Formats: sequence, structure tokens, C-alpha cells
Amino acid sequence: MEFALSVPVFQTTNPIIKRITEYTIMNMAEEITLEDLAKVGRVSTFYLCRLFKKDLGLSPMKWLWLQRTMAAAAYLLTDRSFSLTDVAFSCGFTSSAHFSRLFKSTYGVTPSHYKRLNRIGIENYPGTGVIPKSIEDDYKDNMILVSKEVF
Repeated sequence: MEFALSVPVFQTTNPIIKRITEYTIMNMAEEITLEDLAKVGRVSTFYLCRLFKKDLGLSPMKWLWLQRTMAAAAYLLTDRSFSLTDVAFSCGFTSSAHFSRLFKSTYGVTPSHYKRLNRIGIENYPGTGVIPKSIEDDYKDNMILVSKEVF
């Protein structure tokens, strides 16, 4: 099945971060290191860390895992037929346990609970949307949705 998935990403005018964001979205399922991000941005890892902290308030790797977690939430909202393991691996997590742990720390509920909330109408539960409430409060003016075709 092919469809477009909308994933929230941090909006920026910085061309380096834009290039890295595009790369990350297109390669979400792949292993991505800090060195990979620096290479895509054509900068040193030191400069990349300073740039992300200044522009987004996050380290590049924290940003990457947050992007992956928000993409996973978007998957879970888009199609209930995806298994949690499929979602985890599609978003670049190397294990279901790591996915569940990071998802719960971001959203406050486990991925399976989040999926159940979606089944009964997630809009009735504040703070359980695609963008975690704490992040939405801090960054809502700096977020956009982008679409990526997935299979």
C-alpha cells in the first residue's frame, strides 16, 4: 500500500538544517549518525551541534530521535494496520524496546496505548496528537508538516 505520510518537522530558514531535514525524512529507516548529518550539512560535527542548539534548542541526535518518534506517531495515526515493530523499523529504531521507551518518554503513553487511543478517537485526549504537547508548546511556531510517500 502506498500513501503519503505527513510528518511534523522543525521549520528553519537555515539551509544546512533544511538539507539535513530533507535527508533525514528520505532516509528515516536507515541508521543515521552524527557524522552522517554533518556530512550531509557539509560541516564539522562540532559546528553542527552548535548550529542545532542555537537554531532549534536541541542537539542533532536528540532532534533526530524526536523526528523519528513523531514520524512513528504519524504512522500510528495514519494506518492502524501497521504493527508496532513495522513502525519502529520504518522510523529507524533498531529495537521495539528502544522505540517503546523513547515513545513513552516523549508522549507519556506507550505506542500500543497511543494506537488504542487512535482507534477510539485520539482527538478526545489532549496532549496525544502527533506533536507531543511539551514540544508543541515550545516549538509550535517553528513546526511544519511535510509529506513523504511510504509503502
